[in-house]
Amino acid sequence: MDALLKEITASQYVALQDLDTRIEVHADHIGIAVRLSALAPQDDALHLLSFPVERLRRGQVVKLIFSGSEAVSVSCDSRLVGLVTETHPVRKMVIG
Repeated sequence: MDALLKEITASQYVALQDLDTRIEVHADHIGIAVRLSALAPQDDALHLLSFPVERLRRGQVVKLIFSGSEAVSVSCDSRLVGLVTETHPVRKMVIG
Protein backbone atom coordinates (compact mmCIF):
# COMPACT_ATOMS: atom_id res chain seq x y z
CA MET A 1 0.00 0.00 0.00
CA ASP A 2 2.84 2.41 0.82
CA ALA A 3 4.39 1.85 -2.62
CA LEU A 4 1.06 2.67 -4.25
CA LEU A 5 0.70 5.89 -2.26
CA LYS A 6 4.19 7.01 -3.33
CA GLU A 7 3.26 6.61 -7.00
CA ILE A 8 0.11 8.78 -6.97
CA THR A 9 -0.15 12.50 -6.44
CA ALA A 10 -2.11 14.12 -3.65
CA SER A 11 -4.89 15.20 -6.05
CA GLN A 12 -5.19 11.66 -7.43
CA TYR A 13 -5.40 10.31 -3.89
CA VAL A 14 -8.21 12.73 -3.02
CA ALA A 15 -10.08 11.80 -6.21
CA LEU A 16 -9.78 8.10 -5.33
CA GLN A 17 -11.09 8.74 -1.82
CA ASP A 18 -14.03 10.71 -3.22
CA LEU A 19 -15.11 7.78 -5.38
CA ASP A 20 -16.35 6.11 -2.18
CA THR A 21 -15.42 2.64 -3.39
CA ARG A 22 -16.09 -0.73 -1.88
CA ILE A 23 -14.23 -3.79 -3.13
CA GLU A 24 -15.37 -7.31 -2.29
CA VAL A 25 -13.27 -10.35 -3.17
CA HIS A 26 -15.21 -13.58 -3.66
CA ALA A 27 -14.09 -17.07 -4.69
CA ASP A 28 -15.26 -16.64 -8.30
CA HIS A 29 -15.47 -12.86 -8.85
CA ILE A 30 -14.45 -9.44 -7.59
CA GLY A 31 -17.23 -6.94 -6.95
CA ILE A 32 -16.59 -3.20 -6.97
CA ALA A 33 -19.18 -0.64 -5.88
CA VAL A 34 -18.41 2.95 -6.94
CA ARG A 35 -20.30 6.16 -6.24
CA LEU A 36 -19.30 8.62 -8.96
CA SER A 37 -20.81 11.74 -7.40
CA ALA A 38 -17.31 13.20 -6.88
CA LEU A 39 -16.77 13.22 -10.65
CA ALA A 40 -20.34 13.88 -11.78
CA PRO A 41 -22.31 15.60 -8.99
CA GLN A 42 -25.64 15.01 -10.78
CA ASP A 43 -25.00 11.23 -10.74
CA ASP A 44 -25.30 9.95 -7.16
CA ALA A 45 -26.20 6.38 -8.13
CA LEU A 46 -24.17 3.44 -6.94
CA HIS A 47 -22.48 1.64 -9.84
CA LEU A 48 -21.79 -2.06 -9.34
CA LEU A 49 -19.03 -3.72 -11.33
CA SER A 50 -18.29 -7.44 -11.29
CA PHE A 51 -15.25 -9.16 -12.79
CA PRO A 52 -14.95 -12.96 -13.00
CA VAL A 53 -11.70 -14.33 -11.58
CA GLU A 54 -10.02 -17.67 -11.27
CA ARG A 55 -8.05 -18.62 -8.16
CA LEU A 56 -4.62 -20.06 -8.80
CA ARG A 57 -2.88 -21.50 -5.78
CA ARG A 58 0.84 -22.30 -5.66
CA GLY A 59 1.87 -23.39 -2.18
CA GLN A 60 0.89 -20.63 0.22
CA VAL A 61 0.47 -18.02 -2.54
CA VAL A 62 -2.97 -17.43 -4.03
CA LYS A 63 -3.34 -15.40 -7.23
CA LEU A 64 -6.57 -14.09 -8.68
CA ILE A 65 -6.50 -14.30 -12.47
CA PHE A 66 -8.92 -12.08 -14.40
CA SER A 67 -10.51 -14.14 -17.14
CA GLY A 68 -10.12 -12.93 -20.70
CA SER A 69 -12.31 -13.71 -23.65
CA GLU A 70 -9.45 -15.20 -25.63
CA ALA A 71 -5.70 -15.71 -25.49
CA VAL A 72 -3.67 -12.60 -26.30
CA SER A 73 -0.95 -12.89 -28.89
CA VAL A 74 2.08 -10.84 -27.93
CA SER A 75 4.93 -9.87 -30.21
CA CYS A 76 7.95 -8.10 -28.79
CA ASP A 77 9.86 -5.41 -30.68
CA SER A 78 13.34 -5.66 -29.15
CA ARG A 79 14.47 -2.40 -30.79
CA LEU A 80 11.57 -0.50 -29.22
CA VAL A 81 12.26 -2.08 -25.82
CA GLY A 82 15.91 -1.02 -26.13
CA LEU A 83 14.95 2.58 -26.99
CA VAL A 84 12.54 2.81 -24.05
CA THR A 85 15.20 1.36 -21.74
CA GLU A 86 17.74 3.97 -22.92
CA THR A 87 15.35 6.92 -22.61
CA HIS A 88 13.82 6.01 -19.24
CA PRO A 89 16.64 7.60 -17.13
CA VAL A 90 16.44 10.80 -19.23
CA ARG A 91 12.67 10.94 -18.71
CA LYS A 92 13.15 10.64 -14.94
CA MET A 93 15.66 13.53 -14.99
CA VAL A 94 13.34 15.77 -17.02
CA ILE A 95 10.01 14.95 -15.36
CA GLY A 96 11.25 14.12 -11.90
